[in-house]
Amino acid sequence: MRRELFEYLEWLSRAPSPSSEKDQEMVDHVVHFFFDDTGLADDPLRAVGAFLYDRQEAVAVARVVAEIDQILLRYGTERPNRFYLQAPEWAELTRLAGDTYRRLVTSDTALEES
Repeated sequence: MRRELFEYLEWLSRAPSPSSEKDQEMVDHVVHFFFDDTGLADDPLRAVGAFLYDRQEAVAVARVVAEIDQILLRYGTERPNRFYLQAPEWAELTRLAGDTYRRLVTSDTALEES
């Protein structure tokens, strides 16, 4: 699960392209991962010890989930995925995902070095 989380955060952090079919498909994968496949949308703290290392990671992931949720609440869930990728709020999601990705990478690096 942690590896999948890394992959989705990294993808979100690189400002996906609305014109890319692959990026449009990835929107569905990201939403399903955070909202359906894991408990991250409900309570990220429950993932601490499973695939998140600590509360700080859970809080960072919660911010990413909250931003996705805000986008979906604002625009609904029936629009084409390229619409979400073009939404003004997507830039904030990209920033939050990048911050969270770097935090998790730093945690992994620190563990490997100890």
